[in-house]
Amino acid sequence: MTMEELADAARTGRELDLTGGEPLDAAVLVELLAADPPPRAVRLRGVRIVGELDLGAMTIDCPLALEQCVFTGAVRLTETEAKSIGLRGSQVGYLRADNVRTTGFLDLAEIEVARAVNLSGARIGRDLYLTRARLRQLEKTALLAMGIEVGGNLHARDLTAEGALILTDTTIGGHFDISGASVRNPGGKALTADNLQVGTSLLGEGLSAAGAVFLSGARLGGNLVFDDARLSNPDGFALSADQVSVAHDVSFRNGFSSDGPLRLIQARIGGRVVFDGSVTTRQHPAFVGDGIHVEGDLEFRRDFTTDGQIHLVDGRIGHKLRFVGTSSVPAGGAAFQLNSVQAGSLELLAAEPVHGQVDLVRARVNELFDAPESWPSAPGLAGFEYQTLRNENVSVRQRLSWLRSDGFGYSPAGYDQLAAAYRRAGRVEAARRVQVAKQWRRRRVLNPLGKLWNWLLYLTVGYGYRTWLAGLWLVLLVSFGTSLFGGAYRSDMRASAPSGPAFQPVAYSLDVLIPIVDLGQKKSWYPQGPAQVWSWVFTGAGWVLTTAVVAGLTNALKRD
Repeated sequence: MTMEELADAARTGRELDLTGGEPLDAAVLVELLAADPPPRAVRLRGVRIVGELDLGAMTIDCPLALEQCVFTGAVRLTETEAKSIGLRGSQVGYLRADNVRTTGFLDLAEIEVARAVNLSGARIGRDLYLTRARLRQLEKTALLAMGIEVGGNLHARDLTAEGALILTDTTIGGHFDISGASVRNPGGKALTADNLQVGTSLLGEGLSAAGAVFLSGARLGGNLVFDDARLSNPDGFALSADQVSVAHDVSFRNGFSSDGPLRLIQARIGGRVVFDGSVTTRQHPAFVGDGIHVEGDLEFRRDFTTDGQIHLVDGRIGHKLRFVGTSSVPAGGAAFQLNSVQAGSLELLAAEPVHGQVDLVRARVNELFDAPESWPSAPGLAGFEYQTLRNENVSVRQRLSWLRSDGFGYSPAGYDQLAAAYRRAGRVEAARRVQVAKQWRRRRVLNPLGKLWNWLLYLTVGYGYRTWLAGLWLVLLVSFGTSLFGGAYRSDMRASAPSGPAFQPVAYSLDVLIPIVDLGQKKSWYPQGPAQVWSWVFTGAGWVLTTAVVAGLTNALKRD
């Protein structure tokens, strides 16, 4: 192939297939691209280019396509300006294209690079192609692309990288597709894309990453998808995406797995977040989302499994926070840390019993939908607020057992919260049972005298919620007194005056029993011996019963 033949093909923009032909000196190619007037296009296929191809700082006024070529030296495009550049399917020892500028695309699809690619500061007018590219590392970095701008999409499907991908501060006008890619940098960072800006979605379906994935501060105009992805960083976070902002949905589904925890602290999600894969953590938290804001649902579906904690302190969930997966955190460990979470509804319906701790301290939800089999042995319920209980199959007895198991001990507010929820649902009797149970359990924090008074109030008026018990006690005492004093009439009852009223055992029993009643019997008849002792007992019982009834009617016993 002569220089004249190359120049002729370049003038017409015709592609030359030089597969199996003679090598081409890189200097000849530089001369061809620097010609004046510039060629219409330079399109070569299958040629072996000898020497370093240095196009740095050049302005190339035509499309350049060097496909399936073999470069024996480095390719340098530093500060090169071009319409479009294509190296699809080529083999390169080292590619340096920092600060390259193209008005069209940069095509590195199927390229094979032995010692990394440097694209830092690049400005690509349209799409950047890295589809099925094979990149090896230089000092543990396979792709250095800090601060690049891509006007269109970044295609990296099925990319293979033996080293880190670094795209910090990168801006992509369309989508970023890294589906099916394999990135290996064990013990380090597989993908670093902090402050990444993507116009639409980041697609990582089927991504395999050995090493951490960093997306802190990223801004996505569409979705964040890690369906069927396999992340692995057992010594640290497999995904770290603090303060990430996603306009629509985040998805970890369809066989997603992570050997290492996931971190989305203070993330902002405009749609929903869905998990149905597995997260293995070796005693570390599985999902850390402190301060996360999700406009839609946050779901851990039935196929989700983890051996680590779900940590959502101070999270804000617009609709539903739902866990129906499996938590294998052992007893004594922390399964759910939901302190100060706010959500439209909370569903705890784990597929298997939860043995780890569930902390709902100061959490606030509108609806609570749970089941006894999802309750841990000692939940943290201090300050937990809810408006509605959706699962009516949970009995009042079970709910009271739930409150008694609170790891923070007795809290009057927990009982008041449950009673209020029952009243809102129209279940007045259930609410009364809860309030009675609250006062009964309150005995544990009282001194001996207080415990005695608490016990008497429970027996006599049910702490003010069963005042009908006072009437029952009154009937029993009057019946007993009628029999007792009636039998003692001839031997132990003495009239105070010869002209007084006749002795009536029923009236006498009422007279000594009820302090505010005067039927004339107590003044007209004086008991002697054992009858006198029993009259004192009845008077004391009457005062206790009357005090308890007054306290119940004035609602004094409903204060904590």
